Amino acid sequence: MIEKEIAGWGASGRNGGWCSADLVSPPEALAARYGADAAVSMQHAMFETVLEIGRVCEAEGIDAHYVRGGTLKVATTPLEAERLHADLEASHRLGWTAEDRRWLEPEEARQRIDVRGLVGATYTPHCAAVHPARLARGLARWSRGSARRSSSGPP
Repeated sequence: MIEKEIAGWGASGRNGGWCSADLVSPPEALAARYGADAAVSMQHAMFETVLEIGRVCEAEGIDAHYVRGGTLKVATTPLEAERLHADLEASHRLGWTAEDRRWLEPEEARQRIDVRGLVGATYTPHCAAVHPARLARGLARWSRGSARRSSSGPP
């Protein structure tokens, strides 16, 4: 939905600036409810969505400050590490690979972020930072141009 006044003025331009493939529900919960194939398909669609936003920005010249740098989930206690390992193992059982999500030992994690008490982290490359208002306005400009091109008929 595009705002009535200026695209990106409202909620679409004010999110946290993350283009993330993370799903709200854990992979096993999705698989239990919808089946493993559906859970895997949904996750892979989310992975592809992050890439597609980057492709559209590039192809359409939308300067949304898109930078694909991934996501870290950091553990600072043994219990947090245990939970991250369990989530990682669940996603791997469903077919995610180490390229999709992997464990970083403290030394490797510290190369990305130095957090006091770091026990380890999981990393996924399937996340990008984006300027939400620039993205919304760029898509609105593209959409208006696309609508004019399609309504004017063949060149």
